[in-house]
Amino acid sequence: MPSLPNDPDEWWQLYILSFRHRVEAVICDAVYDKPEFISLDPSLKNRFLTDARAIVAVQSKKSEDFAAIYRLLRANGIKPLVVKGISCRILWRNPDARPSGDEDLLLRPDELNACLAVLSENGYEISSDSPEITCFSPLSGLSIELHSSLFPTDSPYFSCFNRCFEDVFDSCVPFTAAETEFFMPEPTLFLLYLFLHALKHFVHSGVGIRQLCDISLFAGRFGKDIDWQKVKREVTELGSEKWYADVLAVLRDRLALDAEAAGIPADHFPESADLCPLLDDITSGAVFGAYDMARHHSGNITLGAVESGTKGHTALHTLFPPLSRLRGRYPYLKKYPFLLPAAWASRLTKYRRESKLSGQALSQSLAIGKSRQKLLQLYGITEKNKKNKDAIRRFR
Repeated sequence: MPSLPNDPDEWWQLYILSFRHRVEAVICDAVYDKPEFISLDPSLKNRFLTDARAIVAVQSKKSEDFAAIYRLLRANGIKPLVVKGISCRILWRNPDARPSGDEDLLLRPDELNACLAVLSENGYEISSDSPEITCFSPLSGLSIELHSSLFPTDSPYFSCFNRCFEDVFDSCVPFTAAETEFFMPEPTLFLLYLFLHALKHFVHSGVGIRQLCDISLFAGRFGKDIDWQKVKREVTELGSEKWYADVLAVLRDRLALDAEAAGIPADHFPESADLCPLLDDITSGAVFGAYDMARHHSGNITLGAVESGTKGHTALHTLFPPLSRLRGRYPYLKKYPFLLPAAWASRLTKYRRESKLSGQALSQSLAIGKSRQKLLQLYGITEKNKKNKDAIRRFR
């Protein structure tokens, strides 16, 4: 374990960073019995402990409720795959110290209606206003997102990620948590999914520490069962080889992943790399890069730049995106595409309202977006190279 701070100001900074990334309980779990934490100023120590206890209590209840509803789904002949959530929490020393905003289930299309029926019968409120279907339990506060594909099908860039998982149901494996047998993708596909899911958030507004810890812990636990060459081959075909290599370097050098024990070939790591831009982006972005509304909305610029495949993507493109990018968010556009200007107006109204509430101007989002666009260019993610063009053309 790395040395702990001695300076009170450094402890405050650690608390702020842990709160931003929602890992206060994880930090407490690791330092609770350390002399540096025991002698900490009581007010700050109590902040850590209060946050940690609340996180563990809430997550423990949600984990139990999720296990119960999953058992009901299985009893009704439905076999969804768990991705993220509890399948990642079990990797941590204290699983409920690692909170999950929701649980994600991947379903075969022909099981979706049956799954919705079970959830509805058990008090879940169903919402399908966004690309995925969200099911919320008012009693427990548990939120479950249902997916028929792992990545958005209405995105020219992300949709081609799905072809890596065409056989995901044929090779799933069981795992046990909360006295329940769950199913998840087999280790190679699951690790590939964790990388590509992190890439999805990196492209939008950022990837957080917790996501990278999930990848590191999964690689450490299942590394010997993972086909690393396949993982590298897929990310290379998707034009993200440099990003993949630098993330691996962060896992090895900063998150203590034993690369040799995990069976990761040496040539998967960069020969030399300046990790500072990536590390700065990770620490400043918080969970999924959603540090604040300005950062969150900046993702429209970076995503637009990636999907257009050009460095010349402008703020105008961000504010008035094409029909193909808005169909998932505004379902009425599928039937009435001529209402695209109404969707633009709705987006601008929402931006103004959120900017007013947060006190952050749209210009802040544009500035952050332009800065992060340069980071994506550094990794070649926004370049309209042959690999990206071929992948998008084949899988649109």
